[in-house]
Amino acid sequence: MRQVLEGPPVSEVLAPGVPGSGVGHEGRFSALVEHVNDIVVVLDATGAVRYANPASRRLGYDLAAWLGQSAFAAVHPDDLPRVQAAFAAVMAGSGRRVPLQFRLRRADGSLMVAEALATNRLADPGVAGVVVTVRDVTARTRAEEEARAADRLHRTLVESLAEGVALTDRDGVLLLGNSALERLLEVPLAALLGKSLPAVLELGRQLGWRTLDAAGRPLPAAAHPTVAVLRSGQPVLGQLLGIRRPEGSVCWCQVSARPVRDARRAVVGSVSSITDVSALRRADRDLMVALGELERERTFLRVLLDNLEEGIVACDEDGRLTIVNPAGRRFLGLTETDAGALAGPADPAGQATWRTLDGRPLDPSRMPLARALRGESVREVQLLLEDGSGTARVVEANAQALASEEGQPIGAVLALHDVTEHKRTEAELTSLALTDPLTKLANRLVLEDRLRRSLERLRRSGGGVGVLLLDLDGFKEVNDRYGHETGDQVLQMVARRLAAAVRPEDTVARLGGDELVVVCDVAGAAEEVALIALRVEEALARPYRVGELTLEVSASVGWVVAEDPEADPDELVAEADARMYRAKARRRAARPGDA
Repeated sequence: MRQVLEGPPVSEVLAPGVPGSGVGHEGRFSALVEHVNDIVVVLDATGAVRYANPASRRLGYDLAAWLGQSAFAAVHPDDLPRVQAAFAAVMAGSGRRVPLQFRLRRADGSLMVAEALATNRLADPGVAGVVVTVRDVTARTRAEEEARAADRLHRTLVESLAEGVALTDRDGVLLLGNSALERLLEVPLAALLGKSLPAVLELGRQLGWRTLDAAGRPLPAAAHPTVAVLRSGQPVLGQLLGIRRPEGSVCWCQVSARPVRDARRAVVGSVSSITDVSALRRADRDLMVALGELERERTFLRVLLDNLEEGIVACDEDGRLTIVNPAGRRFLGLTETDAGALAGPADPAGQATWRTLDGRPLDPSRMPLARALRGESVREVQLLLEDGSGTARVVEANAQALASEEGQPIGAVLALHDVTEHKRTEAELTSLALTDPLTKLANRLVLEDRLRRSLERLRRSGGGVGVLLLDLDGFKEVNDRYGHETGDQVLQMVARRLAAAVRPEDTVARLGGDELVVVCDVAGAAEEVALIALRVEEALARPYRVGELTLEVSASVGWVVAEDPEADPDELVAEADARMYRAKARRRAARPGDA
């Protein structure tokens, strides 16, 4: 537009046949204005249209009829005050204003989200008007709103979990928690984040609450499920803990903790779910009493069972069903009539299919009720349960035998708890904790743990640990010239090539930007690491194809080999970084024209 605004008067460049049009510069105007994609209009001091380019036809109005009419008539009434205020500000000054976003009504009544930039050229005799450039940003605005809606949904889902969720690093430092965790502990989450488990327990003692084991005794920090998982690398499922609050009440929680592992199965943290089972614990106790006095307390038991979210199934000593609550019928794909009539040995199957978590059919002898009838105590066993409609759930099963007051077996009871969403959330949190979101490579947390484990291996079996640090040459130019979206695509291709160039057991991580690190265990020879570095350089030096672009990006690689198990991981990375910069300097020196 600048060439038009500084050229001859608008009256000399308006298209022929339009009132007020002149002659002489039609060719230049067509090249600069009439063929651009953006809508360009020239308004007089009152906001009336003096000129509109052909792109304005996208609004559906007759251009000849539009001339002399107020441009404000097409603005959505709710946005009109802002637009008029912005126009007044432009009229009061000169030069360009910041873009303004508002809604325009097309001739067919539909709305377009517009972004407009106005320039006051009333004082310029060559223009004598306000030049407004309008861009259709409807699709962009819709995409931004959809992205915001998706983010709000994700946050809402996490915050809506009934269970408390806690994510720690390998040192037991709390990295993430949700509102349910805050409510369980009655301590602001902000006061807990960034603290190790001993520090959290100490804070609790200062605030007057205590952590108890299942017997009600104070729980040592070393016996906490998170500590046990980080120490052993094995999951702790369904551990019962109590939280004694300052006023003396106890909140009983069921805690399941699982290790977070990197690509090489090293434990780099833990994720825990904490469920308030105070009500369920009381209900279970009441249930045992109610089953022992079934005839006398049937009404109370039915009310209790019908309001539980857990599926409850009971059978007599021969395996015949005696009780199936509504939740249990949903789990097993049974109607109320089916549940009342079904009888037989082993577990009630109904229309449900029982499988292990890896999808294998569950042997009938391993069904939870069958095990309980043999005298086993089944606790927090996770299984896949598919009902007759094809809906599959991950359930936690608890089952135990029932005995009369005289100690005679009278059957067994099974409780099923749906943990499908909880398992999905755990998987999502684990992925977020371990990977770089752009390249899907390992993140810095995983890199640090891999280096530590590799150095520990040196102490046991010798050999060496190779650390390669890469910096991309020419990547900044790609970003500057073609934009960050193209740069991100190149980084993703670099990550795939790098992962393919190294060995399957090697770890590839992204430090940030275009800095990448490879950690590899070797027999001790530097030549082995040098060969890996050469393969990496050759793999990354091939041209990159992004759309119609062919881009040249290569890598400068610095590497070190550590044979001392006492080596400092940070110093190894720093030395590889220094060598990388020396390699980069040598390459530049070898190509003086690139300096």
